[in-house]
Amino acid sequence: AKTNAAVGSKILMVNSWKYMQFCEKATHATFWEGFIHSRSHAYNEIGYGLSYDYGLLPINLLNKQAKLGNIIAVNSGCRSADSYPTAARQWQKFTLGCFLMAVEDLDKAYYSWQFFNSDSSKGYFTEMDYALGSPLGCYKLLTGRTYLREFQNYYVVVNLDPSYSSSPYVNGVRYTVQPRNALFIQK
Repeated sequence: AKTNAAVGSKILMVNSWKYMQFCEKATHATFWEGFIHSRSHAYNEIGYGLSYDYGLLPINLLNKQAKLGNIIAVNSGCRSADSYPTAARQWQKFTLGCFLMAVEDLDKAYYSWQFFNSDSSKGYFTEMDYALGSPLGCYKLLTGRTYLREFQNYYVVVNLDPSYSSSPYVNGVRYTVQPRNALFIQK
């Protein structure tokens, strides 16, 4: 009640992953800057989220907020992205894929990459426009550290392993997913 009186009807996006209970109970919106891999991490650095159970902890923390009906938003990135465009693209796909493992309602889920003028991508990659449709159930383990989340129009596959590729079958077709990477497979 005190928060509502102080903030009013405005949306307050707290940049916090450590104090989710505040976001959960007071603002009903969580913003996680540096989700999985931040703008301050070099292309060859592991990133924040991957030191925690290969990324499942951040995914599950966000998913808990999403299941409560709260807004979830993240910002990911890669330092010197223009100098390492292939690695930056891999991190973008991977962080987006990890984020999609957590979403429940796409109307309450916001992913951003870098800042608008921080690299030549201007914060945009084509995967951000895919018409995924609603998620159909929770993510599930395919093999090793590779997970799948089914959406109405796509399968999203994420390999959380930092060192090894995986070759899971998705809908009867075998795919190879590089370490710390994601695939977006249209149905």
